[in-house]
Amino acid sequence: MAERRRRSPSRTSAWLIVTVLVLLLSSPGSPSPDESQKSSTQLQEQLDRIFTDRRLRRVTMGLRVVSVAKGQVLYSYHADEVLVPASNVKLATTAAALHYLGPDYRFLTQVAATAPTSEQGVLQGDLIVVGGGDPNIGGRFFDGDATALFTEWAQRLRRRGLLVVTGDLVGDDRFFDRQYRHPTWPKGQEAFWYQAPVGALSLNDNCVDFVLSPASPGKPAQLRLNPPTDYLRFKNECVTRSGRGAPQPLFQRALGSRLVLIQGSIPKRVDAVTSYVTVDNPGEYFLAVLAQVLRQQGIQLRGRVRLVEPGEPLPPLTTLIEHRSSLLASIEVANKRSQNFYAEQILKTLGREVLGEGSFKRGVEAVTAFLEEQGLDLGGSRLVDGSGLSPENRLSARLTTDLLVAMARTPMAQGYMTSLAQAGVDGSMRNRLREPEFRGKVFAKTGTLARVRALSGYVRSRRGELLAYSFLMNGSAAGSWPARTAQDEALRVLVLY
Repeated sequence: MAERRRRSPSRTSAWLIVTVLVLLLSSPGSPSPDESQKSSTQLQEQLDRIFTDRRLRRVTMGLRVVSVAKGQVLYSYHADEVLVPASNVKLATTAAALHYLGPDYRFLTQVAATAPTSEQGVLQGDLIVVGGGDPNIGGRFFDGDATALFTEWAQRLRRRGLLVVTGDLVGDDRFFDRQYRHPTWPKGQEAFWYQAPVGALSLNDNCVDFVLSPASPGKPAQLRLNPPTDYLRFKNECVTRSGRGAPQPLFQRALGSRLVLIQGSIPKRVDAVTSYVTVDNPGEYFLAVLAQVLRQQGIQLRGRVRLVEPGEPLPPLTTLIEHRSSLLASIEVANKRSQNFYAEQILKTLGREVLGEGSFKRGVEAVTAFLEEQGLDLGGSRLVDGSGLSPENRLSARLTTDLLVAMARTPMAQGYMTSLAQAGVDGSMRNRLREPEFRGKVFAKTGTLARVRALSGYVRSRRGELLAYSFLMNGSAAGSWPARTAQDEALRVLVLY
């Protein structure tokens, strides 16, 4: 059979094809090269106007915006200057964790015994808890009940027939070292939740929740602890006052002390007020509360409650309980809520799993190695911890946006991006950019320290383009309202780009 000859398009058909192509190229979703250049120029002019506001004249800035798909730099201002990034450090820590550990990684905590349990329910040996750095044991994922998991463990042990432990309740926290706080963290703030210590056995973000409720005017406020524990002692001098107004409780705990002094006042007409007071030794706190729960659930402990010594050998163990929790969920807490404790637990886990030592030093080395493996130029940047709490951290807007672009091109892109706070929706951005046209279009990692305001992440523009941005701001006016306002105005411009 003869091959059918192709017909040449008529002039009319050719004209239609050209017309359709022109219309497609000039549509809002696909701007022409001239329109794209014009739009890019307008973007630069708009951002210049925002960031050159006279109220920001005492702010040192590193700014950069990049198109993820094209790799095109849409805006840059002192992008190579290394600045204090505050919690934007968490972007690097969590990216390295996804890369080296993988999104399916699980933290493992084991409850084990050194001997079998007799038919009479007696364990003639030690009950040992082996920690794996899990940051999730506490109330956050258990409807606020800090001891819910411990109660479940106790009930499971009872179902296995365990009634009496003649030996010790032992905690093995050697998955991490025992440098609980980084030496460069701000001094005098150790009792505050954002400086919670880091440990392989950790409970309730290594804090005790002090819940104050009003009593009669002139009387001490009512106090409840979560978890209910005597690990921290307290002296309650916080009084109830008449009328309304803001609660003004003051919590003080000296480093190395277990005594919490509560002063100030709360108004009669107020809901309960919660403050989170840290402990100094995470493993001891974990065991003290666990021992209390075991006893409450009918398990006798006849020995000591103690942590293992650094070089103490353990006999062969029989695992009774294994508890695992999600790295991905932990990354979301670290990024959305900017929870320092979670970021540092992830950092030390990186150090242990990648370099064999669960320390700040090895964790930072693992994150730095990850950045270098991605071909990113550190350009004078320096990491000290995993959360950004240390004022000695340094990052540039160039490195930060290059990291964001690199992560957006990996299989972990979706999980990484959605771990960030969404503007007007959740986390540390829930009260920013709440207008309908901007809500949910911005994914951000906030960063705040004294004299520091940082914001980096992704924007989905109205043309559907994914943009990576980093706004690093330092200086005496960086923590001011105009600095935050400038960041929000810039994000609005990017959404409408």
